[in-house]
Amino acid sequence: MTAGQKALLSIEVDSRENQNIPPFGHVIDYMTYGGLYREVRLEFRNRCHISDVFAMPDISGQLTVQCHTEGNPDTIHHSVFLDGNKVCEVSSEKIKNCTLNIPDVKRWDIESPVLYTLVSETVKNGEVTDRVETRIGFRDVKFKKDGFYLNGRKRKLVGLNRHQSYPYVP
Repeated sequence: MTAGQKALLSIEVDSRENQNIPPFGHVIDYMTYGGLYREVRLEFRNRCHISDVFAMPDISGQLTVQCHTEGNPDTIHHSVFLDGNKVCEVSSEKIKNCTLNIPDVKRWDIESPVLYTLVSETVKNGEVTDRVETRIGFRDVKFKKDGFYLNGRKRKLVGLNRHQSYPYVP
């Protein structure tokens, strides 16, 4: 298919309960809907592309990345940026899972919400075929008997049980 060419788009929806897709269990305190009731987008992708990136940051500065691709790229390249500056990178043939070590990692915290950007790229025949940016933060979170801890400091959690039926209601 090329740009400007007409195409038929067919969508099938299935709102049957599935144990692998929440909510499930037949007992919930709100209505579930079927069909499309939220925004949808259509993405045009190169045949050689990234289908999923899963980034797992550790407070030590170690970043484990699982990258799933389609179309057999020659190379997969990952770079990590902080405030527009590259802090580390790794590039290899067919690398699906890798670990990057972030020097002098800055923690994400309420007072200092530092976020890094992981840039993942596929390369085929010397050309970048896809690029995905993933925002990540390094932090240590724990629930103990006496409460919630963020980066070693106890924090009070305040929550709201607002369901998606009226997402625009503040």
